[in-house]
Order: sequence, then C-alpha cells, then structure tokens
Amino acid sequence: MLVSVQASAGLRALWADALGNDAEALAELQLLERMLGGSRPIVFLPELAYAYSRLGRRDDLHLMNLRMNFLADPRIEEPRFAETLSRIRGD
Repeated sequence: MLVSVQASAGLRALWADALGNDAEALAELQLLERMLGGSRPIVFLPELAYAYSRLGRRDDLHLMNLRMNFLADPRIEEPRFAETLSRIRGD
C-alpha cells in the first residue's frame, strides 16, 4: 500500500509540472522524499531526477545522480562518504 501512495505522490508531481504548477510539483516531490525517508528504493531515483530536472532544480538532480551512482564509483560506498551523502537533503 505504501508503495502505491508513494507512486501517486510522484505522479501528482509530474502532473503538476505538466500543468505548469512548479510550486505544487515541488511540494509533491518533497512529500515523496519525506515518505521515502533515508532508504530510497532505486526505482524512485530516476523519476525524482527527471522531475527535478523538469523543474530546473539542478542541485537536486545532481544529488539524485550521486545517489544512483551510475558510474559505480566505489568511493561513494565508503562509509564516510555514504554517511555524508545520506545526510544531504534538498531544500
């Protein structure tokens, strides 16, 4: 059930963006991030990255790309870096 609630928040964000309502889209994305908490399933990260890019939120987009670790950079998995990355939040 929680996954469907999370998915609907993501869809509402994309719909709001498509309708040109950036503030509502951002609010839905922030809600989704709060619902996902610290253990964001990888399946949500590309959607978040796409939505943030559509809203022009480059810092949030870069953060999602870091969390996805496309290049499989082993340094991102090091405890010190992973702990720091887990504390970084968008505004």
